[in-house]
Amino acid sequence: MKVRHELKGRAASISPTLQIGKEGITRGVIEELEKQLKKSLLVKVKILKSAREKVDKRDIIRSLAELSCSELVEERGNTVVFCRKR
Repeated sequence: MKVRHELKGRAASISPTLQIGKEGITRGVIEELEKQLKKSLLVKVKILKSAREKVDKRDIIRSLAELSCSELVEERGNTVVFCRKR
């Protein structure tokens, strides 16, 4: 519980480094998310309106976490933060 709270605090100060657009979740998006998670503990992802028009936001978030073997730390609006699985 304390760890998640600390991660949320760290997440507030970072900017989104990955965007999900009209193409949705592609192999390239997953590879980039995995690459960024190897370099840093947290990755902030922005889900654009064009992606949300085709697929429900919750499905996008769930798929990103499963396919990249990461954990959801925080969801605020259309921005989500993932961390490496512990």
